[in-house]
Amino acid sequence: MISKQTLEIRWYGLCLLPSNICNWFQSDCPGKILDQVNSRIDYYLCANNNHSMSVKLRENVLEMKWKDNNFDSVRLNLAEDCNSSWQGFIERWIKWRHNKPLSSDLQKIVKNNINNPTWIAVHKTRWQKLYQNVEIEISEIKINRKYYWSLAFEMEETLENSIDTFQQAITDVYKTVNQLQLENDQCYAYPSLLLKHLSAIGYS
Repeated sequence: MISKQTLEIRWYGLCLLPSNICNWFQSDCPGKILDQVNSRIDYYLCANNNHSMSVKLRENVLEMKWKDNNFDSVRLNLAEDCNSSWQGFIERWIKWRHNKPLSSDLQKIVKNNINNPTWIAVHKTRWQKLYQNVEIEISEIKINRKYYWSLAFEMEETLENSIDTFQQAITDVYKTVNQLQLENDQCYAYPSLLLKHLSAIGYS
């Protein structure tokens, strides 16, 4: 079993990944490239009305992630810009990853569950960079036939990597972007995205 504690903030858009965001990420976003492009399918367990936990099958390995509700979410504070066009809250999440693949029989149950939305197939194409120990990620997401895009920042929280480190890295990245508005109502985690998607297609 592998576990870690992270600080995260994510925003979502309800369309294909815009070309200007992709171009900015490739050309102007600071950081070392981690993944030029990475595509995969993750299978998420639909936790009914739970915005604070996700369970997924990633590359045949089970992962669990839950929000630390004892941590008061911190409003994003971009240095020297109290009227910034990026609004949202930083959250702390706990991640757990099993160190062995799920059995082949259980994999089939998850991946072939077509007529029941208990497990949701999420197609992801993503690009990642690392800046000041912060992972920066843009991704294009397809669930059923509906597309989304996201911008995310994530950092493993340690004594050396504090929330101040995290906010400063986001501030540095923010300064390289022109005309990208990210609102509070776009800022949430994957469990909320899945619940919003299911609601939009008629599942409650």
